Amino acid sequence: MLTSVALISVRIITGEDSWICDNGEWVKHGYPISPKPTSECVPDDSGAGTQKQENRKISGKFTFPPDAEGAIDMSVCAKSVNSDKEYCTYYPAKQTESLAEINYEIKLFPGSYLIYAFDYNDRGRASFYTNYVTCGMTESCTSHENIPVVVPQFSDISGIDPIDWEDYKDSIRLREEDAEYNAANPITPDDVDLGLPPE
Repeated sequence: MLTSVALISVRIITGEDSWICDNGEWVKHGYPISPKPTSECVPDDSGAGTQKQENRKISGKFTFPPDAEGAIDMSVCAKSVNSDKEYCTYYPAKQTESLAEINYEIKLFPGSYLIYAFDYNDRGRASFYTNYVTCGMTESCTSHENIPVVVPQFSDISGIDPIDWEDYKDSIRLREEDAEYNAANPITPDDVDLGLPPE
């Protein structure tokens, strides 16, 4: 009798006995003590089956590219860490032309996401939510690594600001340096190999 009680206790503690969502159907796994769930089961963001969950909301602010002249069309996206899913919002310039910072919000399923903003017409002009942002964006902040944002099951998150433009600023500097070099070192006809056969 004691052995049976011990086995039952192990099953409960280890969580091996439960209901699993498989292709939209609740399937018994082991010997669950709870009855079959009555709620709908759908795949969660990681692809595993789970009980249907309500969307949670993340919010924050974003800014325009450092070389933008006035307001432009912008988007903010949440890219899932566990899949190729991406959820985006769109902010047309006519709604943001008088603002230096724009508030956004995105509704997401619980999971982990990378958050970034970008020029709607040029995804290469992008900013990210990184360690640099959470550090305070001062000279002592040297890391620009993306931070995965974990969206919990039962609460919303605020203060997620994708405003680190460092990668894009680097590309601007490289283009400017290339332009300065090309201006100081113009290409002459003698420098160009036209691929013509020798005379």
